[in-house]
Amino acid sequence: MEQKLWKLIGFGALVLILIICTLVVIHWAVSFFDWAALDKGDLPTWVGATGTVGTLAGTLWIVNAAYRKEVTQARLHAAGFMLRLVNARGAIERVCRSLHIDAQKDRGEASITICVFDLDKIKLWTATDLMPMAPLSSRKVGQLAEAGDQIATAIRALEMVREGDDSLDTPEKRKEFAIRLHFLLSGTSRLLEDGIDLCDHARRALHMNSG
Repeated sequence: MEQKLWKLIGFGALVLILIICTLVVIHWAVSFFDWAALDKGDLPTWVGATGTVGTLAGTLWIVNAAYRKEVTQARLHAAGFMLRLVNARGAIERVCRSLHIDAQKDRGEASITICVFDLDKIKLWTATDLMPMAPLSSRKVGQLAEAGDQIATAIRALEMVREGDDSLDTPEKRKEFAIRLHFLLSGTSRLLEDGIDLCDHARRALHMNSG
């Protein structure tokens, strides 16, 4: 959104400069030329110059209107996506608490099963789900895509442990695994927090505009 906004501002500034320059030229011409002495063939040139500025101004208005529509649609999508992210963050926080306990004391397969159950309840998103929100913040949308990949990775890792991964055949190794996975999902939770802030900001912006 930031890049598009600066492009829009730059385009608007260019059109404004052209309008000012045209007005200055017209004012100078009115002040110093004898319009009666001008050939009638010169008139279309002046009309064409004014028309060009008008066309640019009209283009700016169309671009601005299209941009506002795109942002409004992105806000609507983000507002509807917020609950999905809140639920995902809640599930990850529960898993992180369980992993923290496992890092202190190995609880075996029962704990892993609970973690998988919590993460499986998350309705993971795809790039198609996220793309409509890109006009709001491409950076935060990218972070949400990264968060989705991290959740999928955590699920696969937990399922491998539950199925009896030979590399985690001792309590010490399972504790180390819990520590590493806790670190990963803690970062995921922070990414989701940024995404929730984005959605909440979009929701409030819609409410303000509707009011």
